[in-house]
Amino acid sequence: MGISRGARGVARRLLLFMGLGGALARYRAWRLDRSEIVEVTPLAGPAATGRKPAPGAHLLACDARTALHVPGSTSLTYGSDTSETVEYRFNSAGYRSEELDPKARIRVLLVGESHALGNGVPFEQTLGQRFKTHLALALTLPEEAINVINLSAGGTSADYCARTLIRQVDIVAPDLVLCLFPEPDRIEDYSANRVKSYKVAGIDPEQLETAPIPVQGFIDLYNVHFGRMNMARNALLIQSMCRLRGIENIIVSDELRPRHFRTPVLQPVYAQLDRGRLLLHSFFANRADLAADGMHAGVRTHEAVAIMMLARYAALLKAGGQAERGGRLSDYVRRLKKDSEDWKFVRHAQKG
Repeated sequence: MGISRGARGVARRLLLFMGLGGALARYRAWRLDRSEIVEVTPLAGPAATGRKPAPGAHLLACDARTALHVPGSTSLTYGSDTSETVEYRFNSAGYRSEELDPKARIRVLLVGESHALGNGVPFEQTLGQRFKTHLALALTLPEEAINVINLSAGGTSADYCARTLIRQVDIVAPDLVLCLFPEPDRIEDYSANRVKSYKVAGIDPEQLETAPIPVQGFIDLYNVHFGRMNMARNALLIQSMCRLRGIENIIVSDELRPRHFRTPVLQPVYAQLDRGRLLLHSFFANRADLAADGMHAGVRTHEAVAIMMLARYAALLKAGGQAERGGRLSDYVRRLKKDSEDWKFVRHAQKG
């Protein structure tokens, strides 16, 4: 026999009174955390405006790790990758990306850290390019009809992702934003027109006194909850910017899971996030295969993440009223998961 709504309310109050409310909250969060497929809602907000870049629009220059991101340059090394087996070609704005194409039928803006950039992975096999190839095949479009603008930079933070989107989103006028969040213990200091990224574990305590004041404060206050609050804040900012512009968006993260936000301070912030537009996975953390630098995830993991992003995008399209396009993409993903050896390899490694 089912329990009435009134009885459930009484039971809930008794549990709270008895000090078991925290256990109930943890159980609910555990159930949410176990669900790989989450409900998505249609994109709220006004109709999309400015979907085409303005005539003569061009990307603003990359302002992070400028010694590596030199406009128009080519290198055989990048950060941890000194193998000299992978080419890093940077566009006219200093990004490892295609040039902005205002005439493209679909524009995708990708922003994140070294995995999103493709550290140690050939450009055509990075997750952004694999996403593009599969999307074109699924929708029977020529690849040149899809323009993927990758604004990622190695060693950056969630701060960088949100700030870069603020700088570039109205220039690119994307149909979709893909954002790959890094670990929570990173911060960006932006002062005197100069940008620098910091990672808590990488800061020498002996050098801390010479670090910028915001960085010193971040280190003094930092704990894992503090870092996750910063991630949630940036995720909310990104989702809000996209919602106001009518742009679909997916934030990819291993950290933005319900079980990480159970504290009284974090939970109300996390509750405001649109979970249907969060793609939670640990593929990059577990690294079923390795890139050329022996540190970052390899090409098979990039393919698997691209497939996961395609699946979520299909769900968003269908929820947003584009049933025909979303259905075609969903059918394609279903076949891809069945046939892709890379998908099977990475999924098997995850289960192992």
